Amino acid sequence: MTKFEDYLNSDWIFEGIDINFTTKTVIFNGSHENIVDTSISNNPSSQDNSYFVFKRKKGLGKTDGNPLFYALKNEKGWKMSDAHRNEIWNRVEQILSKLPNDFDVLVMPPSSSSLMKLFKDKILDRFKDIDYIENCLLKRTTEEVWDDINFPDFTEDELLDLDSAFQKMNKGYFEAKHFHLDDDIIKKFETSIFKTNPESRGLEIYGKKVLVLDDIYSRGFTLSKCARTITENYFPKSVHNVVLLSGI
Repeated sequence: MTKFEDYLNSDWIFEGIDINFTTKTVIFNGSHENIVDTSISNNPSSQDNSYFVFKRKKGLGKTDGNPLFYALKNEKGWKMSDAHRNEIWNRVEQILSKLPNDFDVLVMPPSSSSLMKLFKDKILDRFKDIDYIENCLLKRTTEEVWDDINFPDFTEDELLDLDSAFQKMNKGYFEAKHFHLDDDIIKKFETSIFKTNPESRGLEIYGKKVLVLDDIYSRGFTLSKCARTITENYFPKSVHNVVLLSGI
């Protein structure tokens, strides 16, 4: 039996939402917060320069998306009724209202995710005066990223792992969600995965307090690369993150 099958030994898993793995259905349940804390009173949580709307407490691993994440995105066969989905988003709105109201600029990393766009809209509803600067960052291609790696920073075994990871990725844009490597390698990986967009209003970020959004925190890889590209090119006053689902 695999780890995943063992985890799904019971039909129903309770986590501030109820999850039926047989029907792949997610139901909001405010009476408990066992694995994902969706409560208004306990959230948002924070760590370093990041705010987290919902707090994940347990999962299959650091990169585990969990059924709530997939149901909100309508992915991998997971579903949620409109009523329960609305209750989740209602809680998101109430938790966002507890964040500081002094950010100047909102930035969304390059993404085609419908969940990211919905979350962005909720943030814009919360921060009426924030300036959303669209497409100020672009994804780099896997080739561009590979060519910029400082190979002497890595051991021979680490280079083999890097090469294997890049071989598994498409030859198009670099996708951080497919970049699964040991933490030791990730810490050494200084190469930027984003580039600035000369056709955007990115220069208006100069001297501003920036808020970067993301839908789920796994290792902080995407957010750290995003913050670094913004800081090194646009010179903001500060960069903070707001994430729908925390890390584990």
